Amino acid sequence: MIRYIFLLATAIVITGLVILVLNLPTQNTPAASKRQTDASIEILGDFSKNETNSDGLGSINNFIWSLYDDSMANGKSQGSIEVVAMPSALSSLSNEDNGVLKVKAIVNAGFPYPWAGAAVGDSVLPVEGKDISEFTNLVFDVKGSAGTYRVMSFDVTAARIPPSQSFQVSDQWQTIKLPLAGFIGLNTKVVSGFSFLAGPDEGEFEFYLDNIRVE
Repeated sequence: MIRYIFLLATAIVITGLVILVLNLPTQNTPAASKRQTDASIEILGDFSKNETNSDGLGSINNFIWSLYDDSMANGKSQGSIEVVAMPSALSSLSNEDNGVLKVKAIVNAGFPYPWAGAAVGDSVLPVEGKDISEFTNLVFDVKGSAGTYRVMSFDVTAARIPPSQSFQVSDQWQTIKLPLAGFIGLNTKVVSGFSFLAGPDEGEFEFYLDNIRVE
């Protein structure tokens, strides 16, 4: 289901308008462990495994994590995701089993704007999205192959190029905070997902994500 949801937005990118994304500003299988420390934080991914979330890929409101690459649009990029044990040691959010999301991305030519990475999104039709309008920032911990990566955002309207913001990754853990207002045009009352992507630069990339939340 999640691939169907993101394919709606991907179809718009294929039209050739993709260059606009480059100019955006830088800067159930339900039931995951909803380890919220207070009402001002909503967890999108802490990758803790438990009886109802055996692979650690569950999230909130029918959201689930999955691989997301341009092969869904007949591109040649590919990748893999898995939850592995590795402490990020950055966030005040306690992650009891030290689970983080390991993302391998191989970005290949063969698509006008190639990408590969991971996405979290609504997994159940009809897609209703989630209201995160009370929050201000998308925050996450990341480390990996040095370079520039992107977060793309999706809502249930899906009638335009998905708004995106870029961020820098190094081989050391760091906390990234992206203002939701920076996703120009995103309807935060009906958000259907976010994707964390390498590309369009070609090559092999590996990065780790943890403690993804809105605050």
